[in-house]
Amino acid sequence: MDTISAYLNGMRIRSFEAGYGEARAPWGVAIPGGKWDIVFYLHDGAPYQISLPPLPGSLLLRTPSIIMVLNGRAHLIQDHLKSRPDPSIRVDMNEPHTIEQFRFKSLGGETGPLTTTYYMGLDLGGWGTNPLLDALPKLLILELDAIPPWFAMGWSWLKDEMLAQRAGRHSTAARLGELLIIEAVRSYVDQHRATVPPWLRPAQDCRLTRALALLHGNLSRDWTLADLAAMSGTSRSRLTVCAQTELGEGIFRYLQRWRMFEACRLLRETDFKVARIGHLVGYAAQNAFITAFGRIVGVSPSRYRREAAARFEALVPDQFAWAPLRGPVSFDRLLSGTLT
Repeated sequence: MDTISAYLNGMRIRSFEAGYGEARAPWGVAIPGGKWDIVFYLHDGAPYQISLPPLPGSLLLRTPSIIMVLNGRAHLIQDHLKSRPDPSIRVDMNEPHTIEQFRFKSLGGETGPLTTTYYMGLDLGGWGTNPLLDALPKLLILELDAIPPWFAMGWSWLKDEMLAQRAGRHSTAARLGELLIIEAVRSYVDQHRATVPPWLRPAQDCRLTRALALLHGNLSRDWTLADLAAMSGTSRSRLTVCAQTELGEGIFRYLQRWRMFEACRLLRETDFKVARIGHLVGYAAQNAFITAFGRIVGVSPSRYRREAAARFEALVPDQFAWAPLRGPVSFDRLLSGTLT
């Protein structure tokens, strides 16, 4: 299993909101931080700007394009004129457990240049502890011509599932959302191989590929470099060189990060005792696991579990600054397939 797959396999959408918006200049949207792990946009039409306060400046982006804002960062999206949002217009969008609703929004002027947007906010149940998320920039920007043709139509399918009242719509919509995020992440990595951490890139040496597959498949084993090298068909020195060259770090540092990621997942998704989770990720002694977890994650396993559960039970209400809908919404190019 490659590194991207290993980390993305742990991604599960717990709740999300999705919708479609049309905005004509002058317009601006202020999105508070701290609500969603990822806010995802597919823009078309007139150019627009995005900024992430308190960072200075903004980026003027051409369309069609995809944006992902990570780690719950507050951000501001505006027309090319940098029009400010109307602070008196605030519509509550905090319905995190009602994913069958697909929201239609419209804002701005009546005759200005039109920007159309599919948007999605995702709560990934603690994916903020995912090293992949931490390794990526807080703002990912993709040109749509680098995305497979099915991508834009995936949004159409997502909309249909959320609007329909068919059995299984929750699971289908959540899986579609996960597929869209996975494709966006790996497309970004493909487009930015020179700047992403080396361990995010696919391993080129088959011996390192085998070693990573062994680690991913058996975390509980007390691995030694000699055992790992022998089972990978290489020597200890060669495996060490391969790891440093392709991962940019020692293979046991990589293993430690992977163990902590899996421990976080088990703490969120199971009721296993801390000692058992420590054993499952390769720590024979509970105290050794607790110490390592606290050093790497920043809190104890028990506290991490409590905070993850509390977040799932009661997400903090937030406001999204969208204006009320005016009139019908057309999907035009996004649903006609002309984006591709």
